[in-house]
Amino acid sequence: MLRHPRKIRIEKDQDLHRAVEGVIADRAPRLLVRDGETVAVILSPEDFAAIGDESAADLWLDYDPQRARAALRAGVGALAGVDRETLLRDIHEARGQASTGRPD
Repeated sequence: MLRHPRKIRIEKDQDLHRAVEGVIADRAPRLLVRDGETVAVILSPEDFAAIGDESAADLWLDYDPQRARAALRAGVGALAGVDRETLLRDIHEARGQASTGRPD
């Protein structure tokens, strides 16, 4: 899972600075290799955004248990008066329908 990135300060005399300058210049990602193994990738902000929203990177980033409990309490009774058997039948029928992007 993609995690929220951490900020690292880089100095001009570092190899990392040169790699960042390269990404800025041509927008091509850079692989950081140590002992023959790729350990990280430097991406442009646009490429990173294309992977996914930064806030979506960490599902629990803004989790508030009190708000979650309040939302659950607010939903109590939402299905009151709904015929259980009809609802279950409708769900099973919907699952049998073909839909785009759904695995077979």
